[in-house]
Amino acid sequence: MDNYRMQELIRLYEEKMELPDPPHCYTLRCLTETSTWIGTLDRAEQKMVFEYIRYLLKRPGDSTLKAKTSMLLKQFPDWERYLKEAYL
Repeated sequence: MDNYRMQELIRLYEEKMELPDPPHCYTLRCLTETSTWIGTLDRAEQKMVFEYIRYLLKRPGDSTLKAKTSMLLKQFPDWERYLKEAYL
């Protein structure tokens, strides 16, 4: 695993998850932007992102990023498989 690339993907993931919605509108634009971005990554990079997502979800406590990440997973029909593959 390329640690530098992993750090870059984590930075991009967190950046995309912080995208603001347009004024006077609650669309969670960050979910669409992030899921589209993940879809453009190659398989190895997707695995790294899902490894980070798995790490986020296993952390104790609640956070905005954790809540948004849970909602993001609904954008991927096979999200459980992706998380399992990231663990292998």
